[in-house]
Amino acid sequence: MLGLDHDLDEALRNAVRDALTLLANRYAIPAPVGLAYPSAAADFHISQVVDTVKGVHGRIPKTDLMC
Repeated sequence: MLGLDHDLDEALRNAVRDALTLLANRYAIPAPVGLAYPSAAADFHISQVVDTVKGVHGRIPKTDLMC
């Protein structure tokens, strides 16, 4: 998951939206569960703050998504 924006807070929001899209489309996780999941299991890290565009990337453990 990746979020880019001039505002770091918005970049994080974009990364979370990307995570929700991945969880819904690829793993058919319902929206209420998808909204709770990133706060419990995903890790988000700042990947770019030097340039004008800020970056945030997120990671979800594959073991959590294996059925």
